[in-house]
Amino acid sequence: MTAHLSNTQVGGRRFQWVIDGLPTGPAAPFDVDLGKFEAAAIVPTRGALIPEWLLIIPRIPCVSVSALNREQRAAVLECAFAVRECFPDLEGRAVLFEHGAGVFGSPHGCGTDQAHIHLVGVSSGFSEWVRLGHEGMNWTPADLADPWREIPNKRDYLLIIDRGNAWTAIVNEPISQFFRRQVAGYLNRTDEWDYKQYPHAENAERTLRWFRKGEGSGK
Repeated sequence: MTAHLSNTQVGGRRFQWVIDGLPTGPAAPFDVDLGKFEAAAIVPTRGALIPEWLLIIPRIPCVSVSALNREQRAAVLECAFAVRECFPDLEGRAVLFEHGAGVFGSPHGCGTDQAHIHLVGVSSGFSEWVRLGHEGMNWTPADLADPWREIPNKRDYLLIIDRGNAWTAIVNEPISQFFRRQVAGYLNRTDEWDYKQYPHAENAERTLRWFRKGEGSGK
């Protein structure tokens, strides 16, 4: 399965600077590549309710991580794990999740149509809280080495990775910003889930400071 799509079909309009390998994009303070990894950019996210919230964005144009080949997926996941392991204060509470879009224009594309994994420093109970609250989604344990392996072609999905475990759910009726809604609910800030209405630029600034402080003391 090819991972490459034309720039009219992917999030090049939003994250083209990542695909082009540039260190920054047009929207400060969000568009800053903090990690300098070959496979993915590490970027503060618009709408972060807490500073410990980053995006891992593949440098290959793709609508979701599942659209990459296995080697490319492994490289992106390695970036996410490397960032998580750099911060001792995230130990036991860093959750990875993805809104996987099956096709261009899906609500799961979160308005970008470029794959990205969220790394969020919420408590370790978050993933269980989400899964128990949405049992009808049929969460399935997945192989941590390649949790995208069993996802059907061109299907919307959700992915959670927490404390060495991974779960996926195939979604028939995708909800825009699903996990942002869940984080907002978990933090009792239910009105602040929409990154368009609540960009939280101040948290992006704090993310930059938090990352740069922790980068030097990482493992």
